[in-house]
Amino acid sequence: MIKKLLTAIQEAEFNASRAVEAHIDANINVISSSTAVLANFNQIKANNAAIFDATEAKGASLITSSRKSDIRSRLSGETVKLAGVVQTFADDTNDFQLRDDMKVTPSQLQRMRDDELAPFCQFIYNRASAHISALRDYHLETADFTRLQTLINEYISESPKPRTAVSQRKTTNANIAALFADNRKRLKKLDKQIETFRDENPDFAETYFNARVIVEPSS
Repeated sequence: MIKKLLTAIQEAEFNASRAVEAHIDANINVISSSTAVLANFNQIKANNAAIFDATEAKGASLITSSRKSDIRSRLSGETVKLAGVVQTFADDTNDFQLRDDMKVTPSQLQRMRDDELAPFCQFIYNRASAHISALRDYHLETADFTRLQTLINEYISESPKPRTAVSQRKTTNANIAALFADNRKRLKKLDKQIETFRDENPDFAETYFNARVIVEPSS
């Protein structure tokens, strides 16, 4: 499931704010001589740009979490596959300790904490690689071991990133909320300012107030 980057009401407000921005930008000459109005509008534009950038950063942090989940899934799969083959080798050679060491299931790996998974997979790798020459007869090649070690290293590298990303998203969410709060105040001020242009530019004012309508998410 794709997580939304903005709440439903934030998205509705942002759409309205961007519509206002597009309308005034297309008719900037109407307010360009009114310094205070122009300054207020330019700050709204800056807030819109900052909200857009923040949502992009938030999206990137979600991708980081997804990447870690993907690596964990592939690492678990490769570990179970390799351990299963080594277990058959251990049976054939009556190496009961090795056979017991290779008893690993997908559900066992799924239950492991982040700080447990990589060391456990490394243990499986180390025990198995000691028999790499003999395991060629079981269709396990050097490339299989290299692939597993690469996934272990990638997981170790990626593991702390989602935790950092969560902290960053909390900060980003707070920044986004502050930008929306500022825009609400500024747009209410702009409503009063645009009203003064109604007599000389009725179409401009009317279109502005139409753009200002926030479509409720339920609608």
